[in-house]
Amino acid sequence: MTDPVARDLAAFALGREAAGADALHEAARRLLDVVCLAAASGQDRPVRIAKSLAEPRADGRGGGGGGGVTVWGEPGRWDLAGAVLANCVAARYRDMNDSYFSRESLHPSDMVPALCGVAEQTGATVRQLLDAVCVAYDVAVDMADTWRTSARGADHVNLIRFGTVAGAGRLLGLDEQALTQAFAIAATTQIATRQTRRGNLTMWKGYAAGDHAVGGLRAVRMAAAGVEGPTLSFVGDMGFQAVAVDPATHVERWPARDGRRRVLDTHLKVYPVGYLSQAPAEVAVELHGRLAGATPVSARVSTYRRAQEIMADPEKWHPSSQETADHSLPYIVAVCLLDGRVGTDSMHEARWSAPDVAELLPRVEVVVDEPMTAAYPQEMAVRIEVLTSSGERLEAAVPWPRGHARRPLTDDQLTSRSLELLASAPGAARVVDVERLLHPDLDRPAAHLWN
Repeated sequence: MTDPVARDLAAFALGREAAGADALHEAARRLLDVVCLAAASGQDRPVRIAKSLAEPRADGRGGGGGGGVTVWGEPGRWDLAGAVLANCVAARYRDMNDSYFSRESLHPSDMVPALCGVAEQTGATVRQLLDAVCVAYDVAVDMADTWRTSARGADHVNLIRFGTVAGAGRLLGLDEQALTQAFAIAATTQIATRQTRRGNLTMWKGYAAGDHAVGGLRAVRMAAAGVEGPTLSFVGDMGFQAVAVDPATHVERWPARDGRRRVLDTHLKVYPVGYLSQAPAEVAVELHGRLAGATPVSARVSTYRRAQEIMADPEKWHPSSQETADHSLPYIVAVCLLDGRVGTDSMHEARWSAPDVAELLPRVEVVVDEPMTAAYPQEMAVRIEVLTSSGERLEAAVPWPRGHARRPLTDDQLTSRSLELLASAPGAARVVDVERLLHPDLDRPAAHLWN
């Protein structure tokens, strides 16, 4: 018996109209973001480990019977799965790729390196790649609107797996039956748990999405070869929804959507921190500029409940890893108030254990504001009140951070941010052509954008 949700998803992914100019340009902006992030983090230890797991293809052959593909920033060609994992980890590890928030949150550009690998292996054009990226976003972002998985202890990277299936199936031209089986296989394998993001965070946070993007490609490859997935893989009594989705959000058929391309609803980051701390970082930087030489003594951060739950659990006042520091709302606020900035160099023990941080951090209070909670996710507001050493009280607030879909970065702002990011890593600028990525020739092979 064919699963109705798997069948609906396959029909949607293959029947979606070609992406228009606005969506293609926004997808190109995501590709620029991903490639720049990967280049900037290429020598970080977790990324070097991921690269070491890729298998070279000296004979020019890659996984899945196609040619070997690029590990960004490295010479030679590599197996598809290994290259995709390495590129996903590189693009993800500095925690600056895009975000979306609804019933679930996710970083949809985690899918982009997987689709780049398929495009390179098959010789797809830039237009075909960016169209596939748009379809992957349509599916994964719709899932974030539809399902609540964290309530069942399931992680949002499960949605990355399904979006990757949709985009790769579209790019490879699978028929509806094969893509239905790919969704069925993906729904019953490799279910990720939310423990990845609980307590003191580890290196795995930067690997989890890439692992599931690779899993999505594996499901597509198996279905294309003729493997049949389980029946009722989404709606069965032991299917994906029963195991990983809050029963209140179960569906029997995949909901029909309007024509809007979901890549247009996603948000870019300005700072290398978890998205729910983007607005607090922006406001704290502004307040630093108003201190006029005074020292911040304490701070009260008012925000919506989800930000408090995810970014201000008790461990976040005691960061012990980069992964915890860049997801600690109180730490990020403290650093921005003290330094007037936050960067990847802020996410080291030397900074979080420094005397000025150690003194201020326990005095950063994070409280839930009910009106802000009611407005989330349409607004992602924050208000910060600071008491200074001179006895003055300062306050600032924003409804959305810069880079949000309702307050987007211009192309010039994104270009400047990309160049600053590349300048932070020796040699990174030599391997990225920002203008070519931002305004690509849509009819050329996609691989020329990073080779």
